[in-house]
Amino acid sequence: MKGSLSLRLLFSASFILIAFFGAAGIALENAFKKGAEQGMRERLQVHIYALLSAANLDSSAHLNLPSSLPEARFSHPGSGLYAAVFNANGVTIWQSKSAIGVNIKPMFGLQAGQVKYLNINQEQATLYYPVVWENDRGTDNKYLFAVAEDTEVVIRQVTGFRSTLWWWLGGIGCLLLFVQVGVQYWGLLPLRSIAKELEAIENGEKRRLSEQYPRELQGVAVNMNTLLESERAHLERYRNSLSNLAHSLKTPLAILRGCCTTDSSSPEIHSTMNDQVQRMDKLVEYQLQRAAARGQQNLSGSISIIPVIEKIVAALDKVYADKSVVSTVRAEGNDQFYCDEGDFFEIAGNLIDNAYKWCNRQVYITLQIEAAASRRNTSLNLVIEDDGPGIPEAKIAQVLKRGIRADQRIEGHGIGLSVVHELVQLSGGRLDASHSPYGGMRWEVSLPSMV
Repeated sequence: MKGSLSLRLLFSASFILIAFFGAAGIALENAFKKGAEQGMRERLQVHIYALLSAANLDSSAHLNLPSSLPEARFSHPGSGLYAAVFNANGVTIWQSKSAIGVNIKPMFGLQAGQVKYLNINQEQATLYYPVVWENDRGTDNKYLFAVAEDTEVVIRQVTGFRSTLWWWLGGIGCLLLFVQVGVQYWGLLPLRSIAKELEAIENGEKRRLSEQYPRELQGVAVNMNTLLESERAHLERYRNSLSNLAHSLKTPLAILRGCCTTDSSSPEIHSTMNDQVQRMDKLVEYQLQRAAARGQQNLSGSISIIPVIEKIVAALDKVYADKSVVSTVRAEGNDQFYCDEGDFFEIAGNLIDNAYKWCNRQVYITLQIEAAASRRNTSLNLVIEDDGPGIPEAKIAQVLKRGIRADQRIEGHGIGLSVVHELVQLSGGRLDASHSPYGGMRWEVSLPSMV
C-alpha cells in the first residue's frame, strides 16, 4: 500500500477522535436535556403539592386558595409559571394571577392521584394531578390541579450547555490531535533514523546500521546489517576473484609469450602451449566458481601434490629461463592430500613464483605430508626458500595486503601474497614468514586436510 505512513496514522487517529467526541457530545447533550426536563417535572410536582397544601374546601363545597401563594411567581403575570384548578366538568374554578392571558386546557380521563406530565409544545410544559376531595357531608368532589411552566429557561440551559460542550470537545479534540502528531512523530522517529542511516550507507558515509533501535525494529536492523555485510562480502569476493584471475593468468601468458618467440613447429612448444591454455581455462572456471560461492568451501577429494609442484616449477623455468634458476624439491611422507586443487595451485604457484622472481639463482621447496589414522587429521607443510635479498621485517606484514609490493621497481600486481594469505586463512591453515639461512625469504604454509 502506497502513501505516507504518518498521514495514514494521522487520518485514522483523527477519524477515531471525531467519532468518539461526536458520540460523547451527543450522549452528554441528550443526558443534560433529559436531566433538565426531569428537573422541570419535579419542580412542577412540588408546585402541585404546594397548591394542595394551600387549598381548602369550605362547608358549601367550594374549593378556596389564598390570594397570596408561597411561590411569588404565581402572583406576577407573565412570570412563566402558571396554575389552574378545574372541576369534574373541566370548568376553571381557579387560576393564578400569572395565568392571565394564558390558555391552560384541562385533561380528562385521569384517575385520582395519577400524575400526568405533558410537554405540549416547545414553549410550555404542563403537569396534571387529579384529586378527590370529600366534604363535611361525605360527598366526593373531583378536582384537576394543573401547573404549567414556560420551557424557554430549559431551552436556554440546553442551548448554553450544547455550545459550551461542543466548544470544549472541539478544543480538547484539536489539542489531542496536536498531541497525537507529536506522539506519532516521536513513535516513528526510529523509522526515520533507519531511512537516514540507509541513505548514509548508500552515500558511502556508513557501513552498517547502528542497531540502537526499539525491540520491534531490532530484528530488522540486525537482518539488514547481515544482508549488507553479505552483499558487501560477495561484491568484494567478485573484485578479488577478478584480481586473482588477472594475477593467475600472468604466468601462463608469459610462458605463451616466450613460446611465440621460439620455433613454433617444435612438438615440445605445442605441448607447452596446450598445457598453458588448459591451465588458463581451469583458472577462469576456478575463479568464477569462487566468486559465486558466497564464501562456502566445497569439499574435495585427494590430489597428488608432487606433480602439481613439478608443473609449477617446469612452467616457471620457462618464464625465468634467462635467470637459469636452480630449484631443489624435497618431498617427505605420503604424496596424497585432501584439498582443493585450485586452492593449492594458487598457494604454491604464487609463493614459488615470488621465489623465482626474487632469488639470485637458488630456490628450495620442501614438502611434507604427515599422515594420520584419520584422513581428517592429515596435515601438509610446504616450505619455500630462496637465496635472494629477502624482505625487511617491517614490510612483511605490508606485503600480505592486497596491492602492496615490496619493491615498486619490480613488475607485478601486488596481490600474489595477499591471495596466498586469504586462501590459507579460508582453509584454516597458517602462513609464516621468516628469513632463510640461504639469505632470502622463507615461507612456510601449514594446511589441514579439507575433508
